[in-house]
Amino acid sequence: MKNLQIIFRTLALVALVFCLSTTANAQFGNILKTAKQSVKMKAQRAKATVRDKKNSIVFEHTTGAVLGASNSAGDKVYSAINGIMNKGNDAIRSAKRGAIEAVTGKKSGSGSVNYTKGFKYKDLDETIFPYSPSESFPDFFASAANSDKLNQICISVVQAILQGKQLDQFVNVTLKDGRQGVVPIDETFRHAYCADFLSSPTDFEKFKKVVPVLLFCNRGFNQQAKYAIEQPQKGIVSISKGQLLLWPSKDEMDNARYKREDAVIEVACNTVDYNQLSEYLRETYSQAEATPDPNNKAMVYMMAETVYNEIFTQHVNYDAAGMPARQIDLARARFAQQ
Repeated sequence: MKNLQIIFRTLALVALVFCLSTTANAQFGNILKTAKQSVKMKAQRAKATVRDKKNSIVFEHTTGAVLGASNSAGDKVYSAINGIMNKGNDAIRSAKRGAIEAVTGKKSGSGSVNYTKGFKYKDLDETIFPYSPSESFPDFFASAANSDKLNQICISVVQAILQGKQLDQFVNVTLKDGRQGVVPIDETFRHAYCADFLSSPTDFEKFKKVVPVLLFCNRGFNQQAKYAIEQPQKGIVSISKGQLLLWPSKDEMDNARYKREDAVIEVACNTVDYNQLSEYLRETYSQAEATPDPNNKAMVYMMAETVYNEIFTQHVNYDAAGMPARQIDLARARFAQQ
């Protein structure tokens, strides 16, 4: 429970950004209302991003603003609930089952990978986990020495994304092969928590740390993250500063990070203790229900829904008719009826 309280305090800090504006409060209240309605929907989504042509609350990814709009913006419009929290469908999840092979080169399934043993850093694909040796890149690894720093970066990045601001902080990196470049500041905690979890995938404390990163693995949420990169397809961050991305293009950077985070999801579905996961979700939904502030309530709910959709319902031990699943269904229904 102590760890949950830490998470909720973190989310409360993130939610403060919305308290600065009455308009923001009203807008996020609308998202919360739509979120509640989505709990009651059982229809399968045919696509990862579902575009509602009638009166949906949507994010417009070029501004990050919450808008009441139709589908007139085409590909720039994503459903706030279906696009950000309820991305998955069978096709997406099937593709994720091979993510660990892309990261480790080892086939998943059929007993060829023992997920519970974890993965040593040297066994991970260098194009996806390029920061080695770890002592040379301490800012990219989770440790007691930099846990507070990583947490602060995580909060500031989430705030910026939700405000529709550009992420304009970059970190200089020189790899062991001599390559030089820059990476966005969010690469620090996204890499650190993924690597930390994959090293000990049965450690539930490490799983809870990686939960905020899973928001980024959702393509809809990730579209809200706008980076101050002058020429994304050429990997040119700033001509005047002479800055180049470590990757040849932003797309290649995004694809590498998608693989990393999808691998975390694949492993978590096989290693995270099902009973602990169930308890975590029940407590999180209860916290969302009890939180009076609509912004903090929606943030906690978004975290819970991400874990529910991406991991819990895809867990190897998931049983829709079992008591844990039914208890969580009840908690989600209670929240929806508020």
